[in-house]
Amino acid sequence: PNSWGTDPELLARVRVGPDHVAAFCAELGGAVVARDGVDVVVELAVREYESFRTRLLSFGGHAVVDAPPELVELVTSHLRAIAGVA
Repeated sequence: PNSWGTDPELLARVRVGPDHVAAFCAELGGAVVARDGVDVVVELAVREYESFRTRLLSFGGHAVVDAPPELVELVTSHLRAIAGVA
């Protein structure tokens, strides 16, 4: 979806638990750009926002989008809706 999606391309930064980096990159693509001792930061181009959200959430708390704000809001508003929180 990141290569054939039709949404305007966004560069996502995602914090990924070190034990999940290989699976995350295999599933969503991207490249490791930093390690902070706790998490690994992966950057990837996103062109299909809803698919990105669904695939990201399949990693539970082991993958958290930090940027850009549009994708952070997409994920957090979806989680709020599921939880029934305004």
